[in-house]
Amino acid sequence: MKLRKILFIFILLSLSFSFTHSVISIEAQTDNIEDTKKALVFRLTPENYKDYFPKIGLALGGGSAKGLAHLGIIKMLEEENIPVACIAGTSIGSIVGSLYASGYSVEEIRNFFKQMDYEEAFDDRIKDKPAAFSRGSLNNPTLFRFPEEAALGLNSGLKAQAIMRNWTLNQAYQAYFNYDALPIKLRIVATDFLTGEKVVFKNGPIDRAVRASSSIPYIFKPLAYKDTYLIDGGAVEIVPIDEVLTMQADIVIGVNVGRVLPLKKEETTSFTKYSEHLFDVLVKTAMDKNFKQADLIIDIPPTQNLSPNDYMQVDDFINYGQQYAQKMLPYINKKIAEKTLDLEKYILKEVTFEGINQKQDIIETDLAYNTLEIARKIYPLLIKHNCTEAQLYLLPEGDYKYKLQVVFIPAQEIKKITWQGNRIPFSNELKKSLEKYQGSFFNPQTKKKIELAIENYYRSKGYILVELTSNYAAGELNIEVYEVPIIEISIEGNKYLSAYVIESFLKFKLPEIYNANKVEKAVQQLYATELFEQVEPEVIRQEEGVHLKFNLIERPYGIFYANAQYYSAENKVELEAGHKNNYTFGYQLKSYFRFLTGPKNDINLGLAHYNIFDTGLGWGFDYLKHQELISLYDKHDLRDNIFNDQEENSCFLEYWFLNYSIASLTYKTRKQYILDRDKIYIPNYQRDIYTVAFDFKWDTLEKDFLANKGGNFRLHSERDDSLPYEKSWISSTLAFPLQKKISINLKNYLGQSSGETNYYDHFFLRRKWLPFGFADFEAQGPNVYYSRLSYRFPLADILRAEIGINLFRSWRKTGTALDRFENTGAAFTIHYPSFIGLASFTYGVRDDKNSVWLVNLSNELEE
Repeated sequence: MKLRKILFIFILLSLSFSFTHSVISIEAQTDNIEDTKKALVFRLTPENYKDYFPKIGLALGGGSAKGLAHLGIIKMLEEENIPVACIAGTSIGSIVGSLYASGYSVEEIRNFFKQMDYEEAFDDRIKDKPAAFSRGSLNNPTLFRFPEEAALGLNSGLKAQAIMRNWTLNQAYQAYFNYDALPIKLRIVATDFLTGEKVVFKNGPIDRAVRASSSIPYIFKPLAYKDTYLIDGGAVEIVPIDEVLTMQADIVIGVNVGRVLPLKKEETTSFTKYSEHLFDVLVKTAMDKNFKQADLIIDIPPTQNLSPNDYMQVDDFINYGQQYAQKMLPYINKKIAEKTLDLEKYILKEVTFEGINQKQDIIETDLAYNTLEIARKIYPLLIKHNCTEAQLYLLPEGDYKYKLQVVFIPAQEIKKITWQGNRIPFSNELKKSLEKYQGSFFNPQTKKKIELAIENYYRSKGYILVELTSNYAAGELNIEVYEVPIIEISIEGNKYLSAYVIESFLKFKLPEIYNANKVEKAVQQLYATELFEQVEPEVIRQEEGVHLKFNLIERPYGIFYANAQYYSAENKVELEAGHKNNYTFGYQLKSYFRFLTGPKNDINLGLAHYNIFDTGLGWGFDYLKHQELISLYDKHDLRDNIFNDQEENSCFLEYWFLNYSIASLTYKTRKQYILDRDKIYIPNYQRDIYTVAFDFKWDTLEKDFLANKGGNFRLHSERDDSLPYEKSWISSTLAFPLQKKISINLKNYLGQSSGETNYYDHFFLRRKWLPFGFADFEAQGPNVYYSRLSYRFPLADILRAEIGINLFRSWRKTGTALDRFENTGAAFTIHYPSFIGLASFTYGVRDDKNSVWLVNLSNELEE
């Protein structure tokens, strides 16, 4: 008898030592427990369920869109009620891992990828560029007039980082930017580009860490951080197993999605294939050494059915990953069992349930179970029956056997939902969605759904920093809302440009509620000035709000840009170069030179001066020397194959306000001569032309091209000394979205010359089709029609390709005859970010069976 008592005390002490979080002394919630003094009492809740498990850590590797298979692994673990204690991620693994660690479910992360506008996220162009910077852009025409060129070159990551910031900032803020305080511990791996060493993020803005970890070389610019540059973490650790070990995980599961299909022997002759595969082989060697430290590796092989670059196949990748995770489930359960071998087991003679209507056929009697095995049996019932907790009583029955009595505590009903503290009024739609939860049970799952509905409402309006505190009492759920304000703004990193100039872009009246839309607009406006390599907003938590700091990396004092182009159809070469100087007090001086040779010979020089405020003044001068061989359709005309030679001088004065409106006045003088075939001046063909033009333009450029609204009004007057009359005309343009995927542009022209009045309309319609495609139709007056179908798609990871089919028809009256012209063709364009610049190559075939091609190369050099 004495020996049995000693043995019982020893078991109790060892059990308490093993589960300090799980074994809790509580008062019995029922009178049916036979002898609570002799019982071992455990408390199981949705919150402490994970404490019964050994710490399971996931190391999520990189692999482009293949990394969406990580969601399949996590989905399987969720369905099996296996909690994750910590996550480390690299590249795409950092995106999936940070979202899951922040508290989002697999379904919510799936929607994140499904609903993302990838074309917009990876388009580096700033469409709402300040008016002061809307002039002076390079003139790079492409074959068959592709107006929407693909985003070229190394992407800044500005928009992609903003998307991650909108999804993770609130969670990071509430964790005081400490990744250990997130719902799941997190580590993110990047590579120091200068030293080649590993950089591990465990605190700070999550979006910054993800931006660094997923900065794929050639695709994204490195992230400037402290005194170095960071690139994709896969360069040093494709599957970050070491970081999971440092978080003291008991079971380390590595997920590898970076495997590639074997290279065929005949493919070794391709330099691109050879280089890519060589890199994969080197990475695999490093992976094999690292994998030995993991308890389990879930190796997801590539498949021909899923493209590593197609993020639209989210569901297919999730299902693919879940299939392989399901195969590994027995091994995962085996590892869990191995890590809990030292836990005491109890032979259950009898099991009873109280508080739910459930037949006890869940736990088989006369078998031995430890506390984890019991918890895994009971937890699904806890969730199924909407209970807040289950109390487990182990009563000794003699002969080392126990009776297990489980008392389920049902959740209380939510009779009323109220809220307070919000300055942003709740919409009627949100109120109705909250009313649906009245009559539901108050448990962690319902609480999360209610809070998520409120957070999503705030996020839709840009208010992503919101703290919610739910208090339940006597059937009433009261939600306290704290809309976090900005109480301080600072600027860091500006050396050349004064803070006064930068602050002109920051339209904040402190204190004001943090609004992501307003912050991101300020970021894009600053980046659009072309004065900064990097613009990053950082939120610093303070007692009464947040300190918003703009981290800037300025471009050097001057920027030299160049562009070269060759067009085979006209045997034309075009060179363009320019220089921009940025001044401390917010002024910019631009000078440019343009040279064109071929059937047309141009020399163009220009100088322009602007300030960069949203309201300001600009001025400039322009000189053009132009010579062109004239070939008329009427070959009997005496002026056939003669040269048009002209010199043109112009000056302009612009005033802009509210960033999106420009009023300009242009004065131009032009001397025009006619030369014969030997380039000798022909008498009586000299003309002096004077032009005055007034323009007013306004637009509200949106992120989505199809949502743009704008207009233009122009008054033009021209006097030609060789003619007894003046020319004048008025034109107007209106652009507006018709539907979400359709935009329309209308232009009217009314001109008068020699007493005759001319009028025509210009109609342009654009219809978006497929994720990256456009269909255009254009009509100019009654005689010219133009249509185009184009589609853009990624090619070989770092290339972007574009294909277009065009139909052009026009009718032109020459003398008494009506000539008809048709031009149908197709073109294929590849854009490539090379080391020496941004290169594009276009190859086209026209209906006259002549092929044409165009090569374009541009670059920027910093002083």
